[in-house]
Amino acid sequence: MRVPQIEPITNMTRDHRAVLSKLKAGPVFLAQRSTPAAVLLSVGDYERIMARLEKLELLAEAERIARSIDSGETKTTSHAELMRLISEKE
Repeated sequence: MRVPQIEPITNMTRDHRAVLSKLKAGPVFLAQRSTPAAVLLSVGDYERIMARLEKLELLAEAERIARSIDSGETKTTSHAELMRLISEKE
């Protein structure tokens, strides 16, 4: 587990380059009056998180459909129907 990188939010205005350079080592937590206010992520970290979230949402939908089939509520679900159901949730 990484030690969180914490920076006072005022450092963003004083030396934003130094704060942004820390993103290479992971997320940077910005604190305002010693209270977490925001998290900065690199674009790569953000894209990885979003890709993982999308996969988890698809898995959850597939599990819901599998439960529906197992319970007899639904006989089958075509790929096209599955994609339609997923797109409706977005």
